[in-house]
Amino acid sequence: MANYFIRKFEESDHHTVKEFYARGLLECVNRRVKHFLASSIIQLFLVCTFAILFVTTHTILFSTFVILQLCLRVKDIMANYFIRKFEESDHHTVKEFYARGLLEYVNRRVKYFLASSIIQLFLVCTFAILFVTTHTILFSTFVILLLLAAEWIKCSLGFRWHIKKTINEVLFNIRKTFLQSKDSCFYVVICNNQLVGMYSISPSKEESSSLELNHVYVKKGYRRLGIARALCLKALDFACARKYRAVVLNTMCFQYEAQKLYESIGFQRYGEILPPGIINRIINFSLFQYRYDICMDKEKSVS
Repeated sequence: MANYFIRKFEESDHHTVKEFYARGLLECVNRRVKHFLASSIIQLFLVCTFAILFVTTHTILFSTFVILQLCLRVKDIMANYFIRKFEESDHHTVKEFYARGLLEYVNRRVKYFLASSIIQLFLVCTFAILFVTTHTILFSTFVILLLLAAEWIKCSLGFRWHIKKTINEVLFNIRKTFLQSKDSCFYVVICNNQLVGMYSISPSKEESSSLELNHVYVKKGYRRLGIARALCLKALDFACARKYRAVVLNTMCFQYEAQKLYESIGFQRYGEILPPGIINRIINFSLFQYRYDICMDKEKSVS
């Protein structure tokens, strides 16, 4: 206690500071992996994977080897990913990720459509009327499948139209849209020299004192590893550094994993947006609005 003292940074400290920073982050990797493995869902997944492998191969050694490889891959991803600002070389991949991310929800949107009791009643009644009038199960079933296919095509075309509109209006020139103002930015996640995630943050159109989080996406194979959480926390730091009072975002009502993530971070749902259209009203499709109050969070920490 008598021999240490604190002074300002000097140029001779540069190499050691960088080494300390890297060492400090790498020390967190093992803790993060242990936290990941402590999850009951992850443990159940690993046990089930081991059981399936053992039943199919009858080899304990091979099954154990596969589980160890999965754990090592998780550790490798957690140790090697970092977040940086968007660069022009990322443009094609960013647009591809945005399109892929939205198209993943086409099937979920159709499942949500079919889960509606009103739609189920309509399909059952339609089938019954067709069967009574034609006395043909095959034709009645064909008409129902045709209606479902039409809904899937309509939903897919709607998503594709929105993707094209966003790419042409928002993502066409990312540098101009997000990087020329100090209050907006576009970040990407790099792991093993490839782009695996992204998000954007910019001033909200509804509230002048809030920033809006958008275009959050993590590539398949890199999900459930804490990357999306890291993106959200970086967005909150970005807003806090610029003295904004809150960060807001929207999710579709069937994005259950995203809602669970945002709520675990501290976002609170405060409203709903009902898109136009009769079908959306019938199936009660909506966008959930979430908000994280930075100012209130800071006041709690001070008190």
